[in-house]
Amino acid sequence: MRGNRLEQRIQHSLNAELSGLNTTSWQRNQFFENATGGTRVKRKLTYSLVLAIVLLLIAATALAVTISYINGQKHIEQAMDISIEFDKYSEWDLDAKIRLIESMREDGIEVSESNWDALHGAALSEEEKNVLADEILTEQYGESEYLWFYTIAAVDWGEPQTWNLEQRYWFFKTMREKGLYGDYSWIDLLPEDGDLTQEQAENIAKKAVEEAYDLSEEEMAHLHGDVAFFITDECNVPRWQVCLYKDQNVWSTEYTVLLTREGEVTEDPEGLGVWTPVHERQRREERQKADEYSATEWEKTAQIRLNEHDAVYYNPIGGTYYHFLQDCPLVHKEYSPLTVIDPTDTYFESLSPCPACVQHDILWPMQDKIKYSYFQYEIPGQDCINEKQALEIARTAMAEKNIDVSELYPVVWYQHEDKWNDATEYFVYFASVSLNDQGEAEIIFAYTVEIDPKTGVIISMGETQSNG
Repeated sequence: MRGNRLEQRIQHSLNAELSGLNTTSWQRNQFFENATGGTRVKRKLTYSLVLAIVLLLIAATALAVTISYINGQKHIEQAMDISIEFDKYSEWDLDAKIRLIESMREDGIEVSESNWDALHGAALSEEEKNVLADEILTEQYGESEYLWFYTIAAVDWGEPQTWNLEQRYWFFKTMREKGLYGDYSWIDLLPEDGDLTQEQAENIAKKAVEEAYDLSEEEMAHLHGDVAFFITDECNVPRWQVCLYKDQNVWSTEYTVLLTREGEVTEDPEGLGVWTPVHERQRREERQKADEYSATEWEKTAQIRLNEHDAVYYNPIGGTYYHFLQDCPLVHKEYSPLTVIDPTDTYFESLSPCPACVQHDILWPMQDKIKYSYFQYEIPGQDCINEKQALEIARTAMAEKNIDVSELYPVVWYQHEDKWNDATEYFVYFASVSLNDQGEAEIIFAYTVEIDPKTGVIISMGETQSNG
């Protein structure tokens, strides 16, 4: 798990929910409780020796996996116990770190003998042992800020959506027993004799989705199942839930299918918010029509320009918008210039069009005004100063008047002589930009400088309070 990237993935998943993607109660529990992990539970063999050998031969692979998980969960449980003692890793003492490292070794996770001996020897001070323990743990599990039983399980077993039923059952049962699971009503179960297998439940769900959405064989090949067998406080009848995600994008569920214990496709819109694939497809189609009808003007404009524009930008440090202006006025200067993003990038789907640089083409650089605007603009003639020169002249003039415009956004406008205008000149505005209650960009022009485009001589300058 890597800090910022993990946060981006989670945020992307939550934003995607607003676009019609579903997450299960179980997934939401994992995120808000920050829980992961799991392992197999032991099962008693009550058959005769001969029959047991036959069963072992039939299910050799499954049993081998079971044994490996039984023998590999001690360090995760140890991390749970330590989480009860300490709120976060920065508060762990040396004893807690050594206890975890010791249980890691018992579970077969490699820790060099030299490091292990150094932790128990007298050559290092306690402070030096703390540093060494931090190095061992962060090398295995990533940044200390995110190190606890959640990330330990996720690193060792992968994202929770990829775990099998035995892993999930052990992990959340153990969390509940230790008081770490909270008040969530979801309880994972293990199938009993006669129940569907995890693979069978996933195949039934995939078939239902394939038929409802008319998906191709290639599209189906990219869907993978997050399968749960469970009950809740509201419904104590065991059911299956299968969340299908695309390839490695485990935090974004494309389709959710609820099955009865026997494998019949069903729905639970009141409790779990799950519809049958056919009903969910209809809901998505209706929602898409509603979204198209209620789209804001800048979203409609953004889509048109998105199909034409050469480059789109975003702030990789954070933010929720994509931009057409690399130095958009709604982005703090310390984050400029913005970074180019490919609209086909998965992360782009979580971004919304920025009202300031999409809606208001008066904010755009002159070349973009000319290229994309619905209004008619002209390029200054060869005998005229260019946009950059006009801006430099305006800034210099403001500075000579001791007027600070460093925090204002410059808007350069070239006006040519025609039947409506009796003069050709540059207008350089210095404006503040903000969003109003309706989420629209509001532009307040503070100062205006008029410049002769051929000589660069200032015609006039002064304050203005007109809106853009």
